Amino acid sequence: YEHENLMAIPFTMEINDMPHAIRYGNQPEEMVSTFIKTLDWMVKEDSNSSLMNFTAHTHVYGRPAGAVIFDQLIEHTLERKDIWVATRNEVFDYVTNYLS
Repeated sequence: YEHENLMAIPFTMEINDMPHAIRYGNQPEEMVSTFIKTLDWMVKEDSNSSLMNFTAHTHVYGRPAGAVIFDQLIEHTLERKDIWVATRNEVFDYVTNYLS
């Protein structure tokens, strides 16, 4: 996918298995409630412009016990009608079309 323009899209750490498990010692299941609470707050408090990434590292939650958690996050995300799930390319296209 090639563009003539360059855009910096922030990377958020709210839902990232590395600090969640390694730094803070949380169980995988706790990420689901953290994700839902964070997403609910973002939609309610900052509905105009919020971005959330969720990240799984192969050596942390990229194994069956953690992967099931990311399946739950994806399922919850796709069930919601109040958010836009997009790739970074889709965000780029949206912003560049908006600015044109």
